[in-house]
Amino acid sequence: MSLRTTDFLAAALLLTVACVDNPGGGDGGAGDEYGLCPAPVSASTDAGLGDDGGSPDVLPADAGSPVPEGVTCDPATGLFWQTTPSSLAVTQDEARIHCEDLTLAGITSWRLPTITELRTLVANCEATRTGGDCKVSDPDCLTPSICFDLTCAGCGAGEGPGAGGCYLDPRLVPALEGECSAYWTTSLQDGLGSASFFWLDFWDAKIDRVSDVQGALARCVHQP
Repeated sequence: MSLRTTDFLAAALLLTVACVDNPGGGDGGAGDEYGLCPAPVSASTDAGLGDDGGSPDVLPADAGSPVPEGVTCDPATGLFWQTTPSSLAVTQDEARIHCEDLTLAGITSWRLPTITELRTLVANCEATRTGGDCKVSDPDCLTPSICFDLTCAGCGAGEGPGAGGCYLDPRLVPALEGECSAYWTTSLQDGLGSASFFWLDFWDAKIDRVSDVQGALARCVHQP
C-alpha cells in the first residue's frame, strides 16, 4: 500500500469519526458528545445571537476542527457541508449534478440537501429554522396547500446574525462562505404537475417554491 493511499485512508477515518454522532437531534439542540467537531461554549451577547429555537451555543472562534479544508462540520446535526458553494446561479438540475459530481476532501458522495437539512443552517429566524412554525419538511410535508403559508416568509431582509446580515449560522467552524442568496434543495413540492422545488434564501430566511429552471446557488452536503 502506498503512502498516499495510507494517508487517504487515515483522513477518511478522521472524517467518519468527526461527525458520526448526532448530538443535537433534528431540532438543532446542543448535545454532550461533539466528536471532533468544535464543541460549544457558553452563549455570548457579543456574538449577536439570541434564542433561535434550540440551536447550539456559540462556538469559540479559535476552536479547531480536524475536517479538511473546504469542509464545514455541523456538530448539531453531524452533517458535512461544502464550505464554499457554487459561484454561479444554476437550475435545480444543474445544482443536483454539481453536487453528485463533486469530489471534495476525498469524499465523492456529496449531494444536494433536502429543505429540512438546509433549514438547519438558518440562525435567528425561528419560523424557518428546522422545527419552526413553517411546516415544510422533507419527506413529511411537501404539499403547498397544507405546509406552505405565511410562516415560511422568513424574517427581516439583511437582519441576520451572519456576515452582511445573512441568516447563515455564523457559529460553525470554519464559517460557511458564499453569497447570501437563495439555495436549491432536492425537495420537490407535491400535488402539482410542474417541476417546482423548495429553496431557501438566506438573505431573509424565506422558504419558497419555484420552477426548477429558476437560478439559485448550490451548497452540497454529505452525511457521514
